Amino acid sequence: MRPARLRHCAITLVAACIASSVAAKEPFTPRDFFDIEVAADVDISRDGNRLKARIGTDYSSHADEKSYDQIVVNYGTRPLDELYFDLREASVNRGEITQAELLAGKPQTIVTNPEGSFRLFRIGDAVSSRNIHAAIYDALRLMKDI
Repeated sequence: MRPARLRHCAITLVAACIASSVAAKEPFTPRDFFDIEVAADVDISRDGNRLKARIGTDYSSHADEKSYDQIVVNYGTRPLDELYFDLREASVNRGEITQAELLAGKPQTIVTNPEGSFRLFRIGDAVSSRNIHAAIYDALRLMKDI
């Protein structure tokens, strides 16, 4: 079965407040838009049988408004890591792990702060936005031998 061909279709990529319209037949590389942090302001409303999007940024008053057939929004989130960084210097291991011990399924023995009073491990949403299964698996790998 041959893949369907898109004709007269425009794709608009909006990333880091850079909007680039390209014809579907032309190659584009989404990698060009990675690793740029941005705060986006998106307002979506109905426009007949289409969707109207007002896309702007928190960093300026500039905003574009266009109508689309479909809108896909990826709401990536930042890690909730404030508590981890607040506790890191008071821990025995300063939040570090030994990769070899982790892969071998052994308890973590690294000591970088002998005056620390607890071990600290960064797991789940403190690492990145993840589902509950990833957080549980992180905890299981680190805590199973305690």
